[in-house]
Amino acid sequence: SSGINAEWPLRPGMSAFTRLRSFQGHGPLVNSEFYPGWLDHWGEPHQCKTSSFVGAEFDKMLKSSLGNVFVNFYMFFGGTNFAFYNGANMATGPKYQPDPTSYDYDAPLTECGDTTEKYYAIR
Repeated sequence: SSGINAEWPLRPGMSAFTRLRSFQGHGPLVNSEFYPGWLDHWGEPHQCKTSSFVGAEFDKMLKSSLGNVFVNFYMFFGGTNFAFYNGANMATGPKYQPDPTSYDYDAPLTECGDTTEKYYAIR
């Protein structure tokens, strides 16, 4: 047995924290990478999640009936990768997906530190 439960894909209405509790009866509930946005690739539309969606999901985690939940935002503020450190992905097939140097991730704070609607939704 691999030790992985065949029911891992969450059942409808089941939160990831409820699923975690089915394996771990106590201990911290942590979302180590809550994505308020996502990275971009050259030639593709800017990736965005609405501030209302991010705010509602964050609120659900904070109000969990299972107890205190710890949340780490990835990314909370944007940044810039200099030189050629921006990276790229190799997608399925022969598609090369270079990332722009912006590390914006549609974050609550922009690369230059400006607040966004998303910042106020989660504040």
